[in-house]
Amino acid sequence: MREVILPSGASWVKHGGKSGAPEAAVDSPLETWTKTCRSSTLGRLVAGVPLLLCAVLVLPRSAQADLQGSLLFGPAPPQPAYCTGGAGPTTVGIGSADGSTVYNPNVGTASGGIPSYISGAYPTSNYYTSSWAGCSTTVTVDLLYPASWVVNSFPGGVWAGTSLTVQDNLGDTQTTTGTGVSFNTPGITEITVSSTVDGAGNWFFAIEVSLDFPTPVVENGSNLGPCKQCQARAGAPINVTSGNVWVQQRDYRLPGLGGGLELARTWNSLLQSAGPASLAGMFGRGWRSTYEESLTFPDSSTIKYWRGDGSAWTFTYNSGMSAYLLTSPPDERAQVVSNPVTGGFTLTLADGTQRLFNAQDLLSSIVDRNANQAVLTYDGSNRLTQVTDAAGRTLTFTYGNSNLPNLATSAQDSVGAVATYGYDGNGNLTRVLYPDASAVNFSYDATSNMLLSVTDALGKVMESHTYDGQNRGLTSTRANSADQVSVNYVWTGETQLGDSMGNATTYDSETLNGRNFVSSVSGPGCSSCGGRGNQTLTYDSLGNETSSTDALGRTTNFTYDSNGNVLTRSIQLNTTTTLTWSYTYNQFQEVLTATDPLGNTTTNTYDASGNLLSTTTPSPGGSQAGSTTSFAYDAKGELTQVTDLLSNPTTIGYTAAGLISSVTDAQSNSTTFLYDARGNRTETTDAQLNQTSFTYDVMNRLTQIAQPGNLTTTFTYDTRGRRTSVKDANLKTTSYQYDDADRLLSVTDPAGKLTIYGYDTENHLASITDALGRVTNFGYDALGRVTGVTFPSTLSESYTYDTVGNLLTKRDRKGQTITYSYDNLDRLATKTYPDSTAVTYTYDNDSRLTQAADATGTYAFSYDNLGRLADDAAERGELEL
Repeated sequence: MREVILPSGASWVKHGGKSGAPEAAVDSPLETWTKTCRSSTLGRLVAGVPLLLCAVLVLPRSAQADLQGSLLFGPAPPQPAYCTGGAGPTTVGIGSADGSTVYNPNVGTASGGIPSYISGAYPTSNYYTSSWAGCSTTVTVDLLYPASWVVNSFPGGVWAGTSLTVQDNLGDTQTTTGTGVSFNTPGITEITVSSTVDGAGNWFFAIEVSLDFPTPVVENGSNLGPCKQCQARAGAPINVTSGNVWVQQRDYRLPGLGGGLELARTWNSLLQSAGPASLAGMFGRGWRSTYEESLTFPDSSTIKYWRGDGSAWTFTYNSGMSAYLLTSPPDERAQVVSNPVTGGFTLTLADGTQRLFNAQDLLSSIVDRNANQAVLTYDGSNRLTQVTDAAGRTLTFTYGNSNLPNLATSAQDSVGAVATYGYDGNGNLTRVLYPDASAVNFSYDATSNMLLSVTDALGKVMESHTYDGQNRGLTSTRANSADQVSVNYVWTGETQLGDSMGNATTYDSETLNGRNFVSSVSGPGCSSCGGRGNQTLTYDSLGNETSSTDALGRTTNFTYDSNGNVLTRSIQLNTTTTLTWSYTYNQFQEVLTATDPLGNTTTNTYDASGNLLSTTTPSPGGSQAGSTTSFAYDAKGELTQVTDLLSNPTTIGYTAAGLISSVTDAQSNSTTFLYDARGNRTETTDAQLNQTSFTYDVMNRLTQIAQPGNLTTTFTYDTRGRRTSVKDANLKTTSYQYDDADRLLSVTDPAGKLTIYGYDTENHLASITDALGRVTNFGYDALGRVTGVTFPSTLSESYTYDTVGNLLTKRDRKGQTITYSYDNLDRLATKTYPDSTAVTYTYDNDSRLTQAADATGTYAFSYDNLGRLADDAAERGELEL
């Protein structure tokens, strides 16, 4: 058991008799209460009940003050403490009489009401402090507990005559008096106890605070990989709901039959803590790649499907269906069944695509809805050695590091090397080298193996990151401080983000079956943020967004079918009108019908494999049949013919690799195409036999276009793949320069004239300097909207906006202001000029302009059912007054 540690000159208070500890006399009632608190702790720890801070501030009559405080479970003290004067110590650390400390050094890994132990002396930053001056009427208790703890209530209350003020880390304050008070204030930073004096001159104050930090949410993999919900993204990038930092890069792409071949790598900061040790990837710690998909089995009724981007889906066995059904994330659709052929399992996605896993639970093939199959091959050590697509083309991996035998050192296709890979001694991917000698380098923290920076072949930083102790992203910065963000994880479900300009945004989120969903955004966000401005979102139990409310309080509502497809989208136009769009779907979640607010329906049909067969639009006049465009396919699912609404067919041919080889129109005019082994189009021949050829470098970048008549255009690139020059057919060259954040810095035209561009740290274009040195400057608000333009003549324009981004006013270079207003659907309703004349606009329920009116008259517009303009009174010069 540990003692309460007091500053120098203060007395020790015995808490249960640890051998060798100093003792001091304590009044019998307090000693009894302390022991009661302690004894009740032992019996209730197992239940994981909330932590109780039984902090009784004792100011005795003597000049030497004692203070006794502990993090305990137990009842309120039987009597208040009091004092009549004397100066006490200015600061005291409140220890823990039950043997644990009040500070949890492993927030997010401990759970319930028992924080982790700390041995030895208490660091000053790891316990609560209290301070007062003599017997003042106010005592302040600073609660320095982890941000993820939540203050639930004060079950013991405060003593009559005592007032309690609680302030949280958002600046909110609550004050109460009496007993039985209850707060629901997360993130408390300060508690002030103000007491009254009794008739004998004694000050009374006592407090029992209940702290309950939530059971940590262990990342199950649902929040890894790129954010599915765009509002959750910030920086380079960070998932603001989970703290996961991800870096995604593509090394190879070969288009063609069945999707062709692709190699993309994704690093996740939370993968090492979320995934089992067996999940170590072929590109090192924290990395997963396109074909590294596998199954693990946490228990006898659960399968986890680890995906190529590092994320994981969880399936639970359903005995009635003899299948494993997806339980997390809730907003995806898939199922897994055993496969007697492979000895493993088959996973079927909502779009009908299948993943087959072998007896070693590794991905063995990918099959699309048209039975086109990519096959994966492994060696005797279960290392992926080759992927063969449906056209027989291959991507091969080699493992050449004897010290790290399970890490791939190169990838190559039929042409040659795609990339080579280097690692440090900890198995971290440190370098990717490409055939043109360009490279990407990675550095890591030596202890946590967290990715710290990404640099190019010249050592220039492309992006950098820092993390907290739980591997959550704290800061993210691109070169030149571009897109810089900092993240503060206030508590579970709330994150505060700061951008490079000092703007703050709060993101609230909720967790549904393991996946986090942003429920509100308060603040401007950042230039790289998915969610900006004030908005509120609600969800059903399956993670479907049921409503979205913008900064003006306008709500869009959604309904869904059992597969998570949107059935209706409704927006209230005014107090009497609600606009609704409705949809139906087939078994592959493809749209069968789409109906607009006017009742016009577009209908699609599909074959058994989900290939689109026809699209029928509403009839133009409403009296005859609608117009239909039809589609035909070959056995591989390749689109071979399109017949338009006038029955004119266009025929399409393909190479063996699934690339378009010819297009023939209804008049038999044919255009043909040729390709190289990497799928780059090398030649086009039109119906008049005119040939245009294309040349590429080893990175598949277009370097030359040769057109009929010996007209040639050439292109050059730097080591980052940015286009640095274009030489046209007249041998005129335009050159481009970039900064380290990949922003265009300057353009030099063929005459040698230079235009320069400047940016702020939020990636906004801040200035343009033309070839004569004349500068145009741009200003922005916190939401990245242009608020002003200053021209070289010193004249300027300024702009204002409403909270959802609609332009409200424009003050032009003459100092005249035009004012705009909008309806509930953000459609321009009025435009008012400086002389107070105005134009008003009216729309139908499909947002088509039906009327424009000014002082001279009214102009009407009508449409057919295809949305085509049928009557334009303005064009005929007719006015309706």
